[in-house]
Amino acid sequence: MTEKSLPSRAIVKEQAGALLKLLPRLGHVMVMSRVNGATHERIGPVEEIVAEAGGVLVQGARHSASIVPESIAMVQLDCSRGAHGKTLPKLTFLDREGEAVFAVIGMDGPEAFAALADLSFEDLAADTEKKQMPQGDIADDDQGIVLLNAVAASKLAVTIAVERPGFAQSWHGVVEEVKPAMGFINIMSEDFHLHLRGGSIGRWAKETAGDEVTCFALDASGQPLGLKVRGSSAAFL
Repeated sequence: MTEKSLPSRAIVKEQAGALLKLLPRLGHVMVMSRVNGATHERIGPVEEIVAEAGGVLVQGARHSASIVPESIAMVQLDCSRGAHGKTLPKLTFLDREGEAVFAVIGMDGPEAFAALADLSFEDLAADTEKKQMPQGDIADDDQGIVLLNAVAASKLAVTIAVERPGFAQSWHGVVEEVKPAMGFINIMSEDFHLHLRGGSIGRWAKETAGDEVTCFALDASGQPLGLKVRGSSAAFL
């Protein structure tokens, strides 16, 4: 399948469940979801799609996502954007309110999306929305950077996960470095990115089971944000 055979922007007519089965054939991909100031991105091939009660498991070497296909009302394909001179096709899975639940971005370019060749599309108009990037410094006592700096300093593996209606995704590994930039607290590794907007977290609620601690991010009013970090107690000292 060549780049010209992919529509620039279109609705994919097939159901979400059918599209999920194709993910292992799309090469090196980023599976991305946003929850209340946190963007969680797993990077690499999807090794396996497994059916589970009420949903589908998307599995990789150090990643796992659980998706409820029935929560997806529409899927859009966008081949109009890219980076460093390379087109990066994106499938966006939307709920009934038109909000993005998660997206799959082809890191190998449009050619790797050959598995979509036989699907049906309905063209969409060009996207003219310009997204504004937040700016500003991260406070030294920002609750997000304080906890993530402690995790990085420990050199211990942790699980970082996000959860929203119809979708949950986790990554497990060692946080090598935390990089604040342009108003975000960033973790950037070969197979995982986390971008956490500064000031998003009011505090962390902690649950302990033996030596394992799970930290749940809460906003300033105490409401859960859908982000959690889990590891041994020594990872948070």
